[in-house]
Amino acid sequence: MKKYPIHENLNTSFVNLKALVAFLRDLQFVGSVHVELSSYEADITFTQANLMLAREHDHIAGRISHGEHALQRILIRAAEPCGRIHVYNAPSETRHGSRETAYVDEVIALGARETITNRSDTPAIFFENKRSRFTLQYFDQRIGTEAGEGTQMGLPDLPYALRDTIPEKTVEPLLSTEEWEVFLNLTEELLRTIDKSLAKVNLNFDRLFENACGLIAGEYPFLDPELKEVGYKNGNLKVQRQIPSGTLLAGLIATLRRIFDRLHEEMRFVSICQFATHRLRILMQKRKPLYEHYRFTPKLTHLIKD
Repeated sequence: MKKYPIHENLNTSFVNLKALVAFLRDLQFVGSVHVELSSYEADITFTQANLMLAREHDHIAGRISHGEHALQRILIRAAEPCGRIHVYNAPSETRHGSRETAYVDEVIALGARETITNRSDTPAIFFENKRSRFTLQYFDQRIGTEAGEGTQMGLPDLPYALRDTIPEKTVEPLLSTEEWEVFLNLTEELLRTIDKSLAKVNLNFDRLFENACGLIAGEYPFLDPELKEVGYKNGNLKVQRQIPSGTLLAGLIATLRRIFDRLHEEMRFVSICQFATHRLRILMQKRKPLYEHYRFTPKLTHLIKD
């Protein structure tokens, strides 16, 4: 389907995507928003039936996702500075009219110009959560004024709640205290095995682990190094609160995959990666009953095959 650009190259440092999405939804906009970040891109499509369809492509993880959780991750990732947002209209035959386009064009253009030229009431400041005038209240007031109405237009009920965090899987029950301790011991042993393997070529696993956690914190917020909820240092794993075991394990495996992928980019580290995976196979055989009980086996098997 051909796209008709309304605005291109809006900087995520200035434009609040969450507010923009709510604003477009309020106008019953038909078209799409495309987000571009480093090694990441996403699309939010607004249909004529007033629904939103979300799709994301994480090039580093090699993952394409759709649906509600994808939308939540898009909104979180779009808070990163220096990304690009593009707004496209659907072809005219799929739209109800052009009045919505005029509103979209004028409001986005005005807000962007005022912000970038530092003439807005609250000039944009890089790297702050509250950025520029692109807030839900701003869009409400602006559209209400342009329509000649004395009261603000209420935002509609979106098909997905716009949250700032990715919800953990509430369907997964927490382990008992005893099982949680066993699970943590197994996880620590797993990380320590890789740590010792990489240490043979003087690689600092602690630093690699922290960096990888920071890279995937958008998908697994509890791994954000700044939150200090999960950390590994000097052979010790520290977890400040109980997290559903499947969620925690998935995040840690994703972290290890990121480390291995990065090491495989340099030929001098390929052999040590092979040695580390060999040690993992031995550990999987040694802990087979426990690994199957706590569902380590499928995830580790996938990691080793990758």
